[in-house]
Amino acid sequence: MSRSAFNPQARRTDRERPIQQQIVTYCQRCCPDFYIFAVPNGGHRDPRTAAIMQSEGVRSGVADLVIMLPGGRTEFIEVKAPATYKTSSKTGKRVQAQPAGTLSRTQRDFQTVCDTLGHRYHVVYCLDDFMKLSERWKTG
Repeated sequence: MSRSAFNPQARRTDRERPIQQQIVTYCQRCCPDFYIFAVPNGGHRDPRTAAIMQSEGVRSGVADLVIMLPGGRTEFIEVKAPATYKTSSKTGKRVQAQPAGTLSRTQRDFQTVCDTLGHRYHVVYCLDDFMKLSERWKTG
């Protein structure tokens, strides 16, 4: 059985991974003037490795993606899983199956740091969210 079957946090991450991959692929193909990279802060590590990484500057809550734009602009992107819906077999109505991902305390803290220092921070739930942002960046 997969790790995500036992760990609700892993299920959220598994739902976010394909969205992040789509964003990176789109950005690399359609936004040649942007430089995108991931911040590999997630994942479970043994205590020794975690201590080494922390001493090297790894910080919990840092955004998933960083995008450098022309003109010295930088955007921080946090990818969250969208809410999912299903049709109720009892009522035939559309009901929420899984809630949208939410920011953790450390992610909210990082968002506050970005806001305080004048950096742009965005939460996206799908490729379309990112595409709308990228169109604004291209024109402005």
